[in-house]
Amino acid sequence: MLVSSDGAYSFKLAAQNISRWTTDSNSVPVLTYTHGLKTVSISMICSSDTQDKFEVLAENPVNYYSMRLQSRCACWNGCKSHQPSTSTSSMFLFKLIK
Repeated sequence: MLVSSDGAYSFKLAAQNISRWTTDSNSVPVLTYTHGLKTVSISMICSSDTQDKFEVLAENPVNYYSMRLQSRCACWNGCKSHQPSTSTSSMFLFKLIK
């Protein structure tokens, strides 16, 4: 669900049961969700920072949403004991719903 910062507007972007994993041209893992004509692409960036960071980058072209998650949990070996904490740097709140 994409929600404007003032809560006035919202719409469903994707569903968790329609997703796929790929890698981009730099071998970065990318999780892609679809819902109707909308596509959400989330690049998973491995980071050693203790603060996770989630960014909504753009809607370009129309109905294609680019996002990025920087986290120790995005590393190939994961984060078995890490308690995720995120900060956003966008005007939107993003949540995938079933």
